[in-house]
Amino acid sequence: MPKSTAYRKLVLMVKKLLSYGTSPSKIAITITLGMMFGTIPIWGVSTIILAAIALLLRLNMVIIQLANYLVYPIQLLLYLPFLKLGGILSSKQAHTLSYGSIMQFAKTGWTTALAELGTLHLWGLIIWLIFWLPLSVLSYSLLLKIINKKKAYIFSGYKR
Repeated sequence: MPKSTAYRKLVLMVKKLLSYGTSPSKIAITITLGMMFGTIPIWGVSTIILAAIALLLRLNMVIIQLANYLVYPIQLLLYLPFLKLGGILSSKQAHTLSYGSIMQFAKTGWTTALAELGTLHLWGLIIWLIFWLPLSVLSYSLLLKIINKKKAYIFSGYKR
């Protein structure tokens, strides 16, 4: 399976940062946060949230946004399931929810869309947090092992 350009850029950036002395744990947390917030069930906010996180925590902006970009298709796939689960928890009827109905709400005006979908988004966000908290720990741990292995290759002179 061919690897995407964004993936290759991410790997190259990780190698560069390792050679500059950036700690593997900082790189792993940057990628993990990019993946985590890249799947948030609210369209259009991940880039802004991640930029703020990168500035606040002094993380690499390019890596965090590349990770965000790489998981964007996953955000699209998980958006409706998060909202539907939110509907189940909030006792709202979300079983008929579709991308078309969401677009219809958006066409009627953002205030109407917010009134109709606000609760579902709130509950979807809670489910997203429940889903991502344990997954982010696992993701961080796996990434840290991979990056440490890459670091050993880079500093031993073997380039993979």
